[in-house]
Amino acid sequence: MNLNTLLFLGFIAGATIFLGLPIAFLRRPAQRLRSLLTAFSVGVLVFLLIEVGYEVLEKGETIVYAARIGKLRLIEAAKLFLPLVGGLFVGFWSLVWFDRQFIKSAKDENGSADRRAKHVALMIAVGIGLHNLGEGLAIGSAYATGALSMAKLLILGFALH
Repeated sequence: MNLNTLLFLGFIAGATIFLGLPIAFLRRPAQRLRSLLTAFSVGVLVFLLIEVGYEVLEKGETIVYAARIGKLRLIEAAKLFLPLVGGLFVGFWSLVWFDRQFIKSAKDENGSADRRAKHVALMIAVGIGLHNLGEGLAIGSAYATGALSMAKLLILGFALH
């Protein structure tokens, strides 16, 4: 791995916090501005979902075709798909578990205000941590596999998000 490229990608990913910093200091941004920024963020994420989804489907098609014509054994093809399916399963299941454990209990009217505030703070901290972890893993895996253009696209997309 080229250390300069890695440092540059990390710098871009880390420095993007300064793009949204001026907006954070606005006391009460107008509803139109908040709506515009939210719509823009959602649009960027939908674009990234489509772009990354296309890459996954393209790789999957290549694996299935190689297994079909005999260049790849079926067990090897299954080993390539297992992390994808397992990751999706664990990700979705953990969202359901988190909802049952924390979100419903945070909405509990019987709990104290202090307890509910701690639940909300924990949910925010976990959400930010998982959000950043997922972005870092996506960028790192794209770079590690040599897909530098995909890593740059992800960094740009996450920065705009």
